[in-house]
Amino acid sequence: MLRLSLALAVALVVFAAPAAARSEAPSCHLVSPAVIRSVLGVTVGPLTRQADHSTLVCSYSVTGVPDAVKVTFESGVSSAEFSATRTSFAHAYQHVRAVHGIGDSAFEASQGTGPFASTLLFVHKGSNEIGVTAVASLARCERLARLLLPHV
Repeated sequence: MLRLSLALAVALVVFAAPAAARSEAPSCHLVSPAVIRSVLGVTVGPLTRQADHSTLVCSYSVTGVPDAVKVTFESGVSSAEFSATRTSFAHAYQHVRAVHGIGDSAFEASQGTGPFASTLLFVHKGSNEIGVTAVASLARCERLARLLLPHV
């Protein structure tokens, strides 16, 4: 009887937990212009949102340049697929390197030079991937990815 009562109490706590206590699912709300400005140090234009069954892309322009900041949430990504993406990037970009200590696996690449040089950070966790492309440093992109990982 005690086991049954304990099981019911645990179930009640789990299912009755307030929604605020649960992680919010990936959404563009997580990367609002205010969050982008605070974490990446970049002021962005209006949101462009694209979604399909496994991918959500939240992108912003910066001083009229479209997609200067882009955050991608993708589900159903195996470790092998993530590794293949990294290999593909290594062929296309001169500077691709592993990033340690974030997610299950991660890598970054850089693109361009000058004021519109971009950091491309990809993080794999479980069967999910977060991509952050921004006119910001790797450290700032990592900070944003770390904020988003609990939501994938």
